[in-house]
Amino acid sequence: MSYLIELEQGLMMKKSLKYALIGPGRMGINYASIIQKQSNNSLVAICGNRKKSTIKRTSDFSVPLYFNGDWKNMFDEHPEIDCVIIASPEWEHFEPFNYCVANNKKVILEKPVAINSKQIQSMKKLAFSKNQNSIAVCFTSRFDPRLNFVKNRINSGKLGKIGYIYSRRNADVKTIDRIYSKMPIPFWLIVHDIDIMRFLTNSEVISVSASQKEIDKKRVVLTASLSFKNGTEGVIESTCFTDDASNSKATALDIELEKGKFEINFTQSGVELFKANNSYERPDLSDFQIVHDEIIGNTPAMINHFANCFKLNKTPATTFYDGWMAAKISEAIDKSIKKQKKIEITYE
Repeated sequence: MSYLIELEQGLMMKKSLKYALIGPGRMGINYASIIQKQSNNSLVAICGNRKKSTIKRTSDFSVPLYFNGDWKNMFDEHPEIDCVIIASPEWEHFEPFNYCVANNKKVILEKPVAINSKQIQSMKKLAFSKNQNSIAVCFTSRFDPRLNFVKNRINSGKLGKIGYIYSRRNADVKTIDRIYSKMPIPFWLIVHDIDIMRFLTNSEVISVSASQKEIDKKRVVLTASLSFKNGTEGVIESTCFTDDASNSKATALDIELEKGKFEINFTQSGVELFKANNSYERPDLSDFQIVHDEIIGNTPAMINHFANCFKLNKTPATTFYDGWMAAKISEAIDKSIKKQKKIEITYE
């Protein structure tokens, strides 16, 4: 029996899956580049919004291009598409996701899965009616060796119970400009932190209390307190105040247990560049790097994992359920900000 299973899996791995990309922004191009490097999969089409920027960003790809968000035409002309990467702007996930899932396409979905309650519930209903092995959500932190080291040590039980997590994920005015006024800020960066906390605690959030202050236009200070079912307390800080803080130590994580404490500085790569003009650079070397013509890092580990799961019909490490949970908690944080009170989270 084991021989037959191995043979079947071997044949499945040899099958070529055809991918399309909706949203050729920075992350979408990274994801598509990884698929293009895979010897047994292929990228067959890309759909963007503005023609000029789409052509510029996709110069390394020799596939048909579609513009003005015309992904329906792309699907009509390419019925061979098996899998779709949806990395369009956060507020443009809803319609292509529903179309792809309803038409039995496998989906790699950028976070957040949605940006309001109506979208979340509609996508949940459709996604949960389908095979959960066919939808993966991009939480790259789940593939970070540092976080997996921490999780394994927590799970060993040798450090006692986990009691507190503090997460800082700050941006700047330059970065927030892309999304400001287009979506609620609790659905933006902190979905990373919500997922990290769920991942490390192996527990769900039962209540949130949050505040968001706009000191000036696009200068935002957001803090959220999360209470977990297992007793862990979490605090998330996300501020966008400085004009440009691209090289600051903006992302960090503290995890406190009964017999030890972890501290992670995500912006610390071990390399710092000091230029002659007094400028400074701290490159991120963990996420996406090309070494000897091979793409390595957290992002390629994630995309390669998703591609293998799709071929073998295995459950991805981050499914639609994880994306839905992060969006559900973001929604509660947004509600807490608006109503200025603690919000209890119920589970159906």
